[in-house]
Amino acid sequence: MQKNTIHKIYPVTGMSCASCAMSVESIATTVPGVQQASVNFATQALDIYFNPEQTNETQIQKAIENVGFGLLVDEDNAFEQQQQQQLTAYNQLKKQTLGAVLLTIPVVVLDMIWMDWKPAHWIMLFLSTIILFGFGSRFFVNAWKQAVNGRANMDSLVAISTGVAYVFSLFNV
Repeated sequence: MQKNTIHKIYPVTGMSCASCAMSVESIATTVPGVQQASVNFATQALDIYFNPEQTNETQIQKAIENVGFGLLVDEDNAFEQQQQQQLTAYNQLKKQTLGAVLLTIPVVVLDMIWMDWKPAHWIMLFLSTIILFGFGSRFFVNAWKQAVNGRANMDSLVAISTGVAYVFSLFNV
């Protein structure tokens, strides 16, 4: 390491798979002045060595946020803040999942019982659109952020597969 190197460990938010961790790591290493960076997906932390004369925490944070992730640098209790954000995200996911399940039940019932009734197809299309683009919007937003930066992760896989299935289903209405 060089003479003026700072070593820090920062909590990272928004990672959902190992590919996300690799994206954060590769973006961090492209910031001028960063000498070494590694991300541990299990601990959701970025271990980084950088030269403060060439870069600072804010520049590293902005680079990572541009890819769709978060880096907590300003907090004295950053890891506690990370846990709080994870709990909030978990509770939000539970609500979204419950909403999606509640709207999926009528879709399944309509498809199984009244599959030959033409208005049922339009009702299912309406409900499926809400499920996919309302409750599942985070997959499309995160996939877009990754695509803009020439990367892919699990959100990309989910967005592409459900998007293709949705478009294919439109032809069957």
